[in-house]
This record gives sequence, C-alpha cells and structure tokens, in this order.
Amino acid sequence: MNEFDSNNQSILEEEYDYIIPKKINTRFEFFPGIGFPELIIIVVGLLIATIFFFAIGLFTQSLIRVLVFLPGFLIPFALVYQDPRNGISLLKILRDVKIFNSRPKRYTYIHGKGRKHE
Repeated sequence: MNEFDSNNQSILEEEYDYIIPKKINTRFEFFPGIGFPELIIIVVGLLIATIFFFAIGLFTQSLIRVLVFLPGFLIPFALVYQDPRNGISLLKILRDVKIFNSRPKRYTYIHGKGRKHE
C-alpha cells in the first residue's frame, strides 16, 4: 500500500481549517483591558507618584501630597486602559494621530476662487 499520493504528500496528513471565535483573547489579562504591559506602566507611574508624595512630605503635610499622588495613578491608567469594545487605548490613538500628522498630505483641489489655477 502506497502512503503517498501523486504529489508526494502523505495521505495520512489532512489539512484542517480551525475557526477561532472573535471574542477569544490571545493574551493574558488581569481585568478586561489590563494585561502585563499596561500593569507595568501603571506600576511605574505609581512608583514615580510615591517618590513625589514622600518628597513633598518632607516640606509639608498638607492635602497637596494626595493631589500629587492621584494623577500618578490615574494618568497612566487612562493612557493604557484598552476599551473592551474595540481594544484600543488612548496611548495607541495618540500614537496613531502622531503618525498620521507626520505623513505628507496631498491636496488635489485648490480652494478659494474655484478650480481655476491662476
């Protein structure tokens, strides 16, 4: 019995198409939209805010210390949190806007006095 067909491929090897549902995440997330890369950015922001919190505490014991600490958590969280509906974070949107604005634009129409070029 010949195990190979005319193209010298094994008859025993069959190709299968696997359908993967869209709602399956391919990366580990602690919470929806928060994975390891986002967690690292948030922790770095918290560490920087903690350093400022204690540095300001050397000079004053007022409420300003808390007002410095909260943005250290909230700003990185807002930048890296991915919207569960589309999976895009604010940081990615800002990066895409920067890339879009850096590309040359080509305008084919002359506005003003009509389409006649003077």
